[in-house]
Amino acid sequence: MEMNKSEQELNLIDEDSNMKTFSKVKFIISGFPMTPDELTKIIGISSTSFSEKGKITEKYNQLIKENSWSINSGLDKEIDIQTQTDYLLKLLRPHKSKLIDVCRNYPPLLNCTVRIYGGDRPPLYLSNENIKELSEYNAEFGIDIYIFDTE
Repeated sequence: MEMNKSEQELNLIDEDSNMKTFSKVKFIISGFPMTPDELTKIIGISSTSFSEKGKITEKYNQLIKENSWSINSGLDKEIDIQTQTDYLLKLLRPHKSKLIDVCRNYPPLLNCTVRIYGGDRPPLYLSNENIKELSEYNAEFGIDIYIFDTE
């Protein structure tokens, strides 16, 4: 059976091992008045990273304007955002009631960063179940997409 041009292009993309997508999914809470350590104690789960208001960032030597607390999936960066979100929500579920209490006043952000190289075409979606669950946390959804041409 002969393939049309779009099917041929899709096959070329699948066969080219130089084309990669790297993703990172984080659940971020910011603007809360307590320290990030105090928030960790309230929620009952450790953050992957945090920033404390009034401190100076090491990397950029800038004053931090608000507290933030985040946790990422910890999965390999080549795993798609849907799978990473599934896993991240699984990590959060045992702490859901405490998170919902905190997130009423400090709405979180599910932030997805995607770096696309060489014409790769990754899936960029969340399931209905994940969207529903994120809404229970009062979460917003953000996606940062960076596209790099490798030629």
